[in-house]
Amino acid sequence: MLGCGNMGRVWTRTIAAHPTCTVTRVFDPDAATAAAGAAAAQCVATASAEEVLTAADVDVVLVATPSWTHVDLVCQAAAAGKHVLCEKPMALTLGGCRRMAQAARDHGVQLVIGHTLRYWGAFRAVRDQVRAGAIGAPCLARVGRGGAVDRQPAAAAEAPGRAPVRWRFDTRYSGGDVLEGVIHELDFTRSLLGPVANVYARVTGQRRHGDWLSPRMMQASLGFVNGGQATVWMGGMVGYDGGGHWVSGTEASLRFERWEGPVWLHRPGASQPEVVPCPTESAYALELEDLLQAIASGTCPDLDAANGQANVALGLAAYVSMATGRVVDLVDGLPVGVADDYQYRGPSALA
Repeated sequence: MLGCGNMGRVWTRTIAAHPTCTVTRVFDPDAATAAAGAAAAQCVATASAEEVLTAADVDVVLVATPSWTHVDLVCQAAAAGKHVLCEKPMALTLGGCRRMAQAARDHGVQLVIGHTLRYWGAFRAVRDQVRAGAIGAPCLARVGRGGAVDRQPAAAAEAPGRAPVRWRFDTRYSGGDVLEGVIHELDFTRSLLGPVANVYARVTGQRRHGDWLSPRMMQASLGFVNGGQATVWMGGMVGYDGGGHWVSGTEASLRFERWEGPVWLHRPGASQPEVVPCPTESAYALELEDLLQAIASGTCPDLDAANGQANVALGLAAYVSMATGRVVDLVDGLPVGVADDYQYRGPSALA
């Protein structure tokens, strides 16, 4: 395991519960964090990432490090012949994604990118229902990330900038809120409606209304190759919990408010919606199993490198749309006119 921070702790618990997997070595550049991670996993803390990558008792490398480090670490792990489970986002540029995917192909290893949300209770139940044909052909969807916020004084806009912050709030290292957060919802909508044909995204808010500022909100309108549409949003609303996600098809609709469920199936003419049970199995355990099955069978995992790259491509297209005010087209999953080395360098937060 590379990285013993928050996600490293999540994965330590997940792997400890697996019947055939064990964490054998961990590395974190912060010695105290590495020691705590090794104690939690009951394993060895190494002095360098290279010691993990070259160890004979390591079959899979789990990359739970800050986003900007993913490319080099995944390529090094692949070159060492290790299968890789890498946290999202895959990379901060399309070129970085290509390097990672090529390294996995060149060295014959499996690479899974951690878009865990599609396996989470209500999200998984919705995907299962759509695949089973419960709503006919899916046509429309609305999903988002955010919730209630407090009122923000307008004076905050003139307040001095905050001191240096953690890497997640610096777009040079995180890729911004779309790649760091709502990329999960982009992945989920793609898993329902398929390849994206175009995106139009806008950010609103932070406008003065008397003594107060309006909250920020990003909304992206996605057009799909199959003719479907989806709205993906991220932000805050004063006094509102932000709940309400749905997907509608040619025969019925599915709706849910919480990640754990319940999910309601709405059929035309029915006086009450049907309650769809939601699985309770750990989404991280399912993600791990996706990789292990691919290793055992030699087949393509659900969360493969191509899927990870498509999500980054869509996120970058949304950023370009915000900056230019235009619709950005995607062809074969890649945004038209977006260079391989393009990286978002905008505000540290959209919401």
